[in-house]
Amino acid sequence: MPSVKVLEHLIARFLPEVHTQLKRLEVPMVALAFDPFLCFFAKEYPLSVVVRFWDVMLMEGPRAIYALVLAGLELHGEQLQSAEALDASQQAVVMLHRAAAAGAVDSLDTHLETARKWLRNPEVWTTLAMLQSEVEDGTLRDAGAPPEPAPGWSLTGIGST
Repeated sequence: MPSVKVLEHLIARFLPEVHTQLKRLEVPMVALAFDPFLCFFAKEYPLSVVVRFWDVMLMEGPRAIYALVLAGLELHGEQLQSAEALDASQQAVVMLHRAAAAGAVDSLDTHLETARKWLRNPEVWTTLAMLQSEVEDGTLRDAGAPPEPAPGWSLTGIGST
């Protein structure tokens, strides 16, 4: 799913500590992205929060989903520190969703203000546009993958006479 790859790149670029923890725990990004992208937050969050999130999504468009996810990870990413190796992937996803949902209820205004901060950051949206272009071109690599060598460049000529 291209949206999941784009989300992973945004997390890697703008929340590298959270990305490192997600990789350490082997959390599949699709598990993290399921509720926001397929259910528009309605699976894990209470209706009062979902309605406010949908307001933001209607006003800002699809990029609001990315902003709301980034805000939740920024506010609750520290929950990943307590996840341990045994069943860590599933545990981490559940903990993040529960923390974000509970946090959104307890401090909905903070979550929305943090999302607005992400929405106002032009670097995020320049990066998002570039990533979406790479998805359309079929050139988007996995986050953290080494860069592709320049065309015509090869290791085979090194050290040969």
